[in-house]
Formats: sequence, structure tokens, C-alpha cells
Amino acid sequence: MLHRSGPFLLALALAGVLLPLLVVWVPELRYNWVSVPKVNGEVVRAAMMGLTDKKCALVGKHDLSSLADAAPDAVRASLAALERRETPGPPGSWTRSADGFDPVDLTRGGGSEQLQTASLVTLDLHLKAWQQTGNPRHLERARDYLTGWWDYEAKSWSPVGLQWNDHAVAARVFVLTRYLCATRKAPLDPTGAETALAAIIASGERLMKPRYFTYRTNHGVMQNLALLHIGAMFPALPQTDQFAKVGVQRFSEQLDVYLSPEGAINEHSAGYHSFGLRLLRMAIDTFTIFERKPPAALLVRYEKALDLDVQLRRPDGTLPAWGDTVRSGIAAQEEGAARTSSTRARKAAWLGPVSGVAVWWQERSQEKPAGPASQTLVTWSNFATQAHKHLDEMAIFVWTSDSDILIGSGYWPNDRRGRNEATGWSGANAPRFVAEPPAERGTTRLVGFVSSEWLEGIDLERVNDRGGILRRQIFFLRPNRWIVIDHGAGKPGQEIETTWVLDPKLTVRAVDRSSFILRVGDRQVAHLQLGGCDGGSSRIVKGVVEPFAGWTAADGTVVETQTILRRCPLNRPAILTMVATDDSPGPGQIGMAMRDAENWEVRAAVANEPLLVRSGGEVRGSSPTCGRTCSSPMIQTPDAMEQRDAINRAFLKLASDYRRYPEGWLPYRVRITKVLGAAWVALLSIIAMRLVCVRRRAEALDAVLGVGAIAFWILAAAWLQFVYFV
Repeated sequence: MLHRSGPFLLALALAGVLLPLLVVWVPELRYNWVSVPKVNGEVVRAAMMGLTDKKCALVGKHDLSSLADAAPDAVRASLAALERRETPGPPGSWTRSADGFDPVDLTRGGGSEQLQTASLVTLDLHLKAWQQTGNPRHLERARDYLTGWWDYEAKSWSPVGLQWNDHAVAARVFVLTRYLCATRKAPLDPTGAETALAAIIASGERLMKPRYFTYRTNHGVMQNLALLHIGAMFPALPQTDQFAKVGVQRFSEQLDVYLSPEGAINEHSAGYHSFGLRLLRMAIDTFTIFERKPPAALLVRYEKALDLDVQLRRPDGTLPAWGDTVRSGIAAQEEGAARTSSTRARKAAWLGPVSGVAVWWQERSQEKPAGPASQTLVTWSNFATQAHKHLDEMAIFVWTSDSDILIGSGYWPNDRRGRNEATGWSGANAPRFVAEPPAERGTTRLVGFVSSEWLEGIDLERVNDRGGILRRQIFFLRPNRWIVIDHGAGKPGQEIETTWVLDPKLTVRAVDRSSFILRVGDRQVAHLQLGGCDGGSSRIVKGVVEPFAGWTAADGTVVETQTILRRCPLNRPAILTMVATDDSPGPGQIGMAMRDAENWEVRAAVANEPLLVRSGGEVRGSSPTCGRTCSSPMIQTPDAMEQRDAINRAFLKLASDYRRYPEGWLPYRVRITKVLGAAWVALLSIIAMRLVCVRRRAEALDAVLGVGAIAFWILAAAWLQFVYFV
């Protein structure tokens, strides 16, 4: 009887393409879909009554949009654009001459512009204009913008640009609350409040989805904060309890991954440590509104995080270009520079063995030899989250009050070529094997440290997955000398490579092949010397694409900068010494005698006297800080790897509990849909050819063709479900 079903099977074969299409698109639609809530007048009245002056004053400080970071001049320019009846994008960027929301704005400009548009920064600017002028016209325009945006948002099936980006959705919750706070005493059309509340509820529903939770980075913290915020600010909403419950649970789960016991934000970046302070302060404030006690670990670690912020931030407000950091930092640092500088003292040394960070400070020296104030940062952090991580284990960053000297690549723009190289070994002065694969770089541990009135030092070791060992020992001889010693062990013939990235303001004058004077304008700021590395090579480059070297984005813009490239044989220790001074070059060529990693001597050839000597657990040297001969013990640190492993285990548990939906698969869904469409057209063509070429009845042929096509669609759906989209 099969042949009698031929026509039916052919029809079913043509319809069978729907099966793999469902596999392709149902997960996407299910992930993007949230219900459009209905908010009645009673709920609106109860919600508005719950917005007290105290709550609204507090939420005015909680901002995740570009307005929080924008320079005052940029904000003023955007507000002026509003007065001209132009709708601005992010402060200082594009404008368009129109009122209200335009969906085109979601795709206008680059990623930053699209993020801020989706975060409702234009609505926030209307509110800021109203706060500054008291003119109700700005509230009316805010309402019109909100209405237009929500009309589009509520009807959307899939995102445009960064419309449903996790950061944007979290940020808009706070903007919408500010709108309600602004209108509660100057009521407009009540539909504005209904719209804002509906949008807040829909945002909460989206943020609450388990597969939407970005547990790996600060984005997850922002999501949790937004859920906590809804629960604290709007107890009258029916969904509040669930939002608050999820927010509290996820915040507690993520805290141990995000914030180390020593107070460092585990995002491998000075800039994101600074930003993290704002998020932590928002969390503490929100728990206060809730009338709930914040987690004890949050309060203790937050205080430590403030201490680290003092160590990282220079007197001029800048930050070291460690990881994804723009040196200027964040403009509105209520919880950073402004709050901490007046209440917390900077320490001479800060060490975080678990966090993988050390910071040393030197105040300006007036005694001979006079020297500038300086900050030294050493980093070896490498957590499983890889949040904003650069390949910079064992890198050193040096700033003096005269100039930054040793820097990194900084926050390289995501849309600029070279980001992979800039965030790799070439963008930092960390030692590595030549052509070492990043995925095999292994683990770095703190071997020991020294800290005294005359000397700060750290001994680090990295063992890669191929068994290669790199050792870097960094010393700061107060008040103004640095010594870096690199050596290692591995396969015969291997070389160690280092990229010494110098600040773009510096000009480099070579005294000889191993001695360099660093200047800012006509002023000498440091003398840098290379030693050891017998049989190796060094050269100065600037703006080289292949191999990538001589670039930085420390100030937010990609620029060329002079960089010293150095390669040394594996069994030949390499030395860098630097003196921050405006005097003439120092004591000539630097040499080294090394018996092993714990027994060596660094000597100035001309003076024929040791600069620094290590004998087992003792380090000796000459420093004006303590007199002619100084000695300090090298402290063997308890292994911090177990605590670091505990942080990584907590992250892996989050990854298991919350499998983040792969938003990056959308292009592949589109691509496979085209393939399925082509297969469907091919099947349709075959059926048409059969009808044209085989005019007699051929039910058996139709049945075979139909069964084969149906089997193909079923197998395709199974392959997509269990192989391709896994």
C-alpha cells in the first residue's frame, strides 16, 4: 500500500523541512521571548507610592550607562543637543534631528554607541535636562521617547544591534526607575508610568532567565543588581519576590568568583577593579533599601577592595594600563578616588598572593639621590573566568611622577584590528618562549617575596603545559632603581622573548646597544640598561604589524609607541635595570653571575661592585635608604594555589549550573537556514522534474522519493540537535 501514499509522502517531504527549522529557531525564539506584562492602575498607584524620596535619591547615584563615565563637557554637549530638539546618542557622539525613539538608532554607530542606545541613555539625558532646568517639556519628551521605544520593544521577536544585550537590559532598569521617580511628583499621562513599569517587569523576566546569566564577568553582577533593585524599589509588583530571590541567590553565588578574599576584583584589570567598586557599593545600598543585611563577605571584601583601589590609583587619578584598562579610569569615581583618597592611606607595599597582584609605592625623595614618586605594579593573576584577561602573567608596570614608563597595551578597541595580538604576549612585557601557544601557557605561582624599608621584591615562576619553566624576579631598590631578572629551563635551542612597551610620551636615545636614556621633551626621566642575555638580541621598534609590536591603547586610542624587543637564549639570564633620574647615564654595563635561581649576583661593570646579591633566602644590596650595605630575607610564601583553585572551582560550578545561551550562534543559524532552504529548493526541483519527465503514474517512485526526503529531514534535525548546536 506504500505506493498509494506517494502523493501524501511527497507533500510530507516538502513540509518536513519544518522539523530541522524548528530545531534551528525554536531555541532562539524561546531564549528571546518574554511576556509583555499588563500593569493595571492599582499596581501603578502602589508602585509609585513606594518610591520614597530616600529611595529615589539613592537610585540617582546608581548608573550603569555612559552618563556615569562621561566627561562633564560631553554631557553638556549632549544636553545642548536636546535643547536644539536633536536626539543625541551617547554623550559627545552622533546626533540626529528628530524627536522620539527611532529603531535605526539601535544600529547606528559602533558597539559603544549601540550599547548606550539600548541602555536608554537618551531617555536618561531627558531626565537630566529636566533636573537641571525644571522645565516639564523635558519630561514630556522623555515620556514620548519611552512610549516609542516600548512600542517597538514589546513587538520585537529578535534583537536588533545590542537591543537585548545583558549590560543594556540591566542598565535600563535603573533609567526606567529614574523616570518614575521624576514623574511621581509631576504626573503626566498615567500611561507613561504603566509603560515604565511594564518595561521594568519585562526586563526583570529577561534577566531572570538562567541561560541569560553572564556569570563569567561583571555583566552578571549588573544583572543581579538589576533584579535586586526591582525587588527593593517596587515591593508592590507581583513579580518582586521572585526577582529578589533570584538576584540574592545569584549575587551570593557569583561573589566568591568575582571578588577575592584579599579584595581584588578578579577581572585581570585595574579599570575593572575600579568599576567593580561602583557595583559593590550599589549592592550594599540595595541591600540597605531591602532592609536586609548584606553578606558578611561582601562588606569585609569591599573594604579591602577600597584599600587596593588606593594602591592602584595615582595622585593624578590615572590607573596602570593593566589588562582592559584606559588609564584615565572612570570619570565618576564616587567609590574610588574621591571617597578613598580622603579617608585611606596608601601603603608602601600591597601583596595579594591569591589575587596575583603586587603594588609598591615610593614617595618623592628629596635626599640624595633625589627621585620622583613612583608606583610599581606586578601581576600574575589568571583565573578560569578569563574576564578581560591579557597574556601578561609576570608583567611589570612602572609609573613615576614624571611619566609612565613601562606600560601595557591597555583597553584595545574591540572593533580595531590587532586586538588578539594586543591582548596577547606582544602587548605586555611578560617573558615567554618564542612562538609559545597561549593555550599552553600553564600556571604561574608566587615563589617568594621580600619587603623592607629599602627593598621590595617578588619571585615568580611559570610552568607551561609542555614542561617549560620561566622564572622572573623583580626588585625595587628604594628610592628609584628597578632590577628584573629573567631565566628559564626547557628544550635546547629555545629562546625567551620580552616586549618592553614604553609610554608614548617618552623618546628613547640609545647611549649604546644596551643603554637607553628615556626623556619627556627635554627632561630625562629614566636610564634603562640591558644586561646578560649572552648571544641574544635587542632592537627598538615602533608601530610594527608583523611581528606585532610597538602599539598601545592605554589612553583609549590606538597609537604607536617605542618598544624594546628582546630575545635571549634559554640558558642565559637576561637583566633589565632602570633608574628614575634626571642625571646622566648610570654605572655602565650590567653583568650577572648566576649559580641557580636562588644564588646569583648582579654587578655594575664600571663600579665593580654588586648592585644586588641573592644567597638562598637572603637578598643583599646597596641602598641610600638603609645605608651602605643592606640585607633582607626572601620570604617563602604559603602556596596560594589552593585558594585560587577554590575560586576556579566555584566558577566551574556556576558554568555547570547556568549554561549561558550561545548568542554568537545566530550567524550560524542564519547560515544553516540558507542551506536548508537550498536543500528544500533542490527537493522541489526534483519533484517538478519527476512530474514533467515521468508523465505516467509512478506512485512507488513518489513513495521512495518522499520517504527518502523525510528521512533526510529527520537525520538533519537530529544532527543539528545533537551534533551541530552542542
